Formats: sequence, structure tokens, C-alpha cells
Amino acid sequence: NYNADSGSVEIVITKATASITVTPYNVTYDGNPHTATGTATGLGGVDLSAGLDLSGTTHTNAGTYIGDVWTFSGGTNYADANGTVDNAIAKADAVIVVSGYTGVYDGAAHGATGTATGVETPTPADLSALLDLGASYTDVPGRTAHWTFAGKENYNSDRGSEGVVIRKAGARKK
Repeated sequence: NYNADSGSVEIVITKATASITVTPYNVTYDGNPHTATGTATGLGGVDLSAGLDLSGTTHTNAGTYIGDVWTFSGGTNYADANGTVDNAIAKADAVIVVSGYTGVYDGAAHGATGTATGVETPTPADLSALLDLGASYTDVPGRTAHWTFAGKENYNSDRGSEGVVIRKAGARKK
């Protein structure tokens, strides 16, 4: 009752879209590189994160990074994807130790002394070159040394004051 027949049909399987989540970072400067985190998940919960490239989101220095690029290579079964994420690294507070001076008049100039170090681990940066300890004094009663710290790129600036006390010397007996 029927004639035999044959033919062909085109079968098209399109690439699936992975579920991609990229999480930005908002941290304080610590001297280490930071990179956004992310996951890529396929059908049935298969982990496709190996195809996710977040290297365009890596930064070490303080700053606001708008539009850092990430990419996803889907391979044979998943569509490639890309996007952007905004990341931020806030300036850190340096470890600043400043001391005033108290002593007896000796004709020499005296002022505040101090150091400034960074937060990097395991070896903090010596930031003392950014520390201005203010004026020195030679005469009684001394004064106040106003110090400043120029934070620059990765550190907040700071300022303060320390007392410089110079007491009268006793008369010398002959």
C-alpha cells in the first residue's frame, strides 16, 4: 500500500548557555594581588569554571577599577560569554609611631622621632620617607612638632603632633 521513501533532515543542536556568576571584590590594600571570584555551571550542575578567565580583574594597588573584563570559553557544548565587573581596593592606614622629646637644654636641636611602615606581609614596606616629623627646637621650653604622613597611592595620609619639652639646665659650678 505504500511506496518506500527516504530523505534527510538537518539536526541542529545549539550551544547551551552556562550560568555564570562573577563576584567583585572590595578590599583594603595589603600588598597582595586580588582577583574577582566566579563560577560557571552547565546543565545538570556540571562545573565549567575551568573555562572562566578572571585574569582581567586582577589588581594589587589601591584604586577603583571600573569595567574589569572577564571571559568564558564554552568549548564544544556551551556558548562563549564575557562581561565586566567593578572592583575596588581602598587605601590602607600605615603603621605610624611618632614620639616627642623631653630633656634638659643642651644647645642641640630636638624634635619628634618616628617611623612609618606598611601593611604588606610578611615584609612591611618602610614608608618613613613619607613621614615629615615637623620642626626641631633648641631652646627652652620647646614647642609642638606637627608631623605629617603623605600616604601616596596605597596609603591614607595622616597627621598629628607631639610635644618637644626642653627644660632649663642647671648652672655649672666652677
